[in-house]
Amino acid sequence: RTGFWDTATPRAGASQGRDLVTARLVEQIRRYRPTVLFTNHDTLTAWPNAQHGQHQAVGISAAAAFRLAADPTYHPEQLDLPGVELWRPARLFVRQRTRTPRTVIAVPVRDVCEPTPVRPAEACADRAVAAAALHVSQGFDKFAGQFRQDTTYFELYAAAPGTPPVPPGATDLLAGLMPVFSETEKLPLSARIDLDRVSPLPGLTAEPAAVVPGERVRLAWTPRPGLLRLPPALPDGPSQTLDLAAGRGSFVVPPAARPTLPRHVRMYDRTESTPPMTYTAADAEGRLVAAGYVLVETAPHVALDLSAAPVRLVPGRNEIPVTILGYDPAVDSVSVVVTVTDAQRAPVAYTTLRAAAAQSPLLAVVALPADAAPGVYHVAAEERSFPGCGSVWERVERPAAVLPEVSAAPGLRVGLVRSYDDTTERALQAMGARVTRLDSAALAAGDFSAFDTVVLDIRAFLVRPDLRAHREALWSWVRQGGHVVIGYHKTAEWNPGSESGAPEGGWTPVPLALGRDRVVEEDAAVTVLAVDSPVFSFPHRITAADWDGWVQERGLYFPAEAADARWQRLVSMGDSGESALTTGIVVARVGEGTVAYSALG
Repeated sequence: RTGFWDTATPRAGASQGRDLVTARLVEQIRRYRPTVLFTNHDTLTAWPNAQHGQHQAVGISAAAAFRLAADPTYHPEQLDLPGVELWRPARLFVRQRTRTPRTVIAVPVRDVCEPTPVRPAEACADRAVAAAALHVSQGFDKFAGQFRQDTTYFELYAAAPGTPPVPPGATDLLAGLMPVFSETEKLPLSARIDLDRVSPLPGLTAEPAAVVPGERVRLAWTPRPGLLRLPPALPDGPSQTLDLAAGRGSFVVPPAARPTLPRHVRMYDRTESTPPMTYTAADAEGRLVAAGYVLVETAPHVALDLSAAPVRLVPGRNEIPVTILGYDPAVDSVSVVVTVTDAQRAPVAYTTLRAAAAQSPLLAVVALPADAAPGVYHVAAEERSFPGCGSVWERVERPAAVLPEVSAAPGLRVGLVRSYDDTTERALQAMGARVTRLDSAALAAGDFSAFDTVVLDIRAFLVRPDLRAHREALWSWVRQGGHVVIGYHKTAEWNPGSESGAPEGGWTPVPLALGRDRVVEEDAAVTVLAVDSPVFSFPHRITAADWDGWVQERGLYFPAEAADARWQRLVSMGDSGESALTTGIVVARVGEGTVAYSALG
């Protein structure tokens, strides 16, 4: 199966991204040196069980990294990093949803996971659910419990030469293997901290939370006998040492310390972000008793930031807010250059500002040419006046776009049944719609007369039990002339079955079954099937150009191609070499009103 990696021809421009992902994974394997790897995704799953593109990429990258981490010719520059060395895990497994004829290991998740210095002993299944619940950007905090299972199944995917076979009936991914190494001291200190293989110093606090190189940090901790060692104040100098029995002390951040990147910017990225400074604590005999990171961000003297939201540009005058963060009181003013470039990084417009270091936010006025065409652009802010800025902070960039004029019909009133974030709400508001969130009381009242349209957010039937309970009132309003637009849902939460609780025919008044089909190519050709539909003519005419610039897959979980004939099919699209799908947008007449379902991203 790993031959897929060697023989597949990537799409244009994809090779650098694929190598970058694999190289980062290889570096982690070389740094943490695991005996066994497992991945939730394989490399070759095809229809009807095909995966998201990024899910499939996980399996492809894992299979490649398993092999390449021991290859001295693959990114040899990594081997110059502290604690990074060639490594070959013994086994690579792929997790299975259920027991299959190929399953070689059934691991009981109901067992109690061993405690770590920072987590108590607890059921492995509970720990897994707690971890999944932290993935809030896709609403996992609301339904992580449905992933709980007592047993996880694994298929052996690959093994290093000379690795013994998995013993029959094994319940441990390490079964039959001799320990590759037992002394955790062989791992670099940062890896041992990251893997919870060393306890932190009890009660350790640090102030201030952000400092500049050369500044002093105040520490406090629970007193105990021994010594606390911290980074040297000068390059190649001696470690700074404090008496653990004192319970408090201070140290100077090395003048040459590289700025760290804030965790909200590079939370998991050890490749681009310098970790916070480490400390070690030893007892009176010199034995290591604690270690960890000093949770202080090392800031540059001046830092810049742009809004995390994509920037919408227009021909002519644009006001772009730039945040200036002055961490060094000795710096009183800065020079900032804000540049707009097109998709090929060619300069389009720029402006230079001089501002007080404490002035934030600052509005940069950038004038785009009157004939600036709709498309992808980039906005960058760069601080050029103070050489003390660390290289990772000198420039910050955000995606931007000049969009065609897009607005809702004048005065459009929308009732929104929101699911787990505000993306749909913000998009509707950006188009000028008057949006009202519909809570449980509003759904129970069943009076939607104040709205022209009700929008059911993506996966609303999963996370809104009140919608499931009161949906008939909504369909009654539709029959009297109302309009409902439904965002995409997943198959298991929509189709009838024990998991979804959906009635026969699904959630809509006209039966609609969802499949697992998707269109993953963001530039797949789109054919409008219903050219006379008002969907494509009011309030704006949708043309072929409006499908350009898609940034993710076209759509997913398309309704079944054998959908009820009462659903009108508006568009057709398909991936290269596959049959076109005609259910990306479907609309059904229900009484005097309509229900529309969109599987598009």
